[in-house]
Amino acid sequence: MKTFFTVIFCISAYISFAQAPPQGINYQAVAYDFNQSPNPGIDMNFLPAANRDISVRFSIIHSNPAGQMVYREFHSTTTDIGGLFNLVIGTGSLDNSPNNFEDIDWGAGLHFLMVEIDNKGGFDYEEMSTQQLWSVPYALYAEKSGNGIDSIIDNGDGTITFNFIDSSTYTTQVLSGLQGPQGPQGVAGPQGPAGNDGTSTVSVSVVNDSLVIMLSDSTLINGGSVVGPQGPQGVAGPQGIAGPQGPAGNDGVGISSTLNNGDGTFTIFFTDSSSQIINLQDEDRDSTNELQSWSTLPGIPSGFTDTIDNVDDLDNDTLNEIQNLSLNANTLSISGANSVTIPKDSL
Repeated sequence: MKTFFTVIFCISAYISFAQAPPQGINYQAVAYDFNQSPNPGIDMNFLPAANRDISVRFSIIHSNPAGQMVYREFHSTTTDIGGLFNLVIGTGSLDNSPNNFEDIDWGAGLHFLMVEIDNKGGFDYEEMSTQQLWSVPYALYAEKSGNGIDSIIDNGDGTITFNFIDSSTYTTQVLSGLQGPQGPQGVAGPQGPAGNDGTSTVSVSVVNDSLVIMLSDSTLINGGSVVGPQGPQGVAGPQGIAGPQGPAGNDGVGISSTLNNGDGTFTIFFTDSSSQIINLQDEDRDSTNELQSWSTLPGIPSGFTDTIDNVDDLDNDTLNEIQNLSLNANTLSISGANSVTIPKDSL
């Protein structure tokens, strides 16, 4: 069963000048198991080896990854629920090591760290990685040489220079480009709680020509006026259907009858039951200049009184002969010709 380790490479050396310093390099990693039992709904790639007893062996190799082994130790430990474990290189049990940890000459060239694992907690180790150790372990070299670091300078080109108390210096190789490949996707966490409901529209209405929107949180939004500018006059529509005829109007007032009173006056009776007396006598009381009939005119031959034209005039035209003038109610007529209506107020 192969177990994959992602190294969170937190390594550091302990050092103190007031007393003998602790010897060790912190090491932290996460173990992933490619061959766990299937769990429905879970991606089986890259599951952490959780809560597992494992054995880890560290080897310090001089000069190059295939160089001489100068130190070796092993640890028995247990991963946590996330497959994480923490160890201190230099505090494990020696495993055929040619040197103790504190005897390593860190200043004598390059050093590499080999990591091996037995995921069953035994001694059947499988190599996982061999990585070069960089600046941090050299604090142990500074302590061993009786010297200390006065300052550290980043040279801006990927290298770092250590200035020691004794005025000596040490410049590292280029440290850039050491980042390893991105680790696998972690196990999905539990679903978070549902968020608060958003605001929705409850109603839309028009109040006093303005659009009013009510939201679910009782907020009112005035959307502005919904009345646009006055449009142009539209085209006249077709003639509508004629309505029903209205009721007949009241009859006007007319003359129902007249009465000659025999005293130069006569009475006119109207249809509304009113009446008016007309005085036909004028101021001079001269009957010779009044309206007269043929029978009352003096010197008229008796043959004229029958309204027959017995005169043999030259043109023999009856239209220019003597005619009768009569008054009926308020209508003044001339025989064989026209008539006029006299307004009641002038009678």
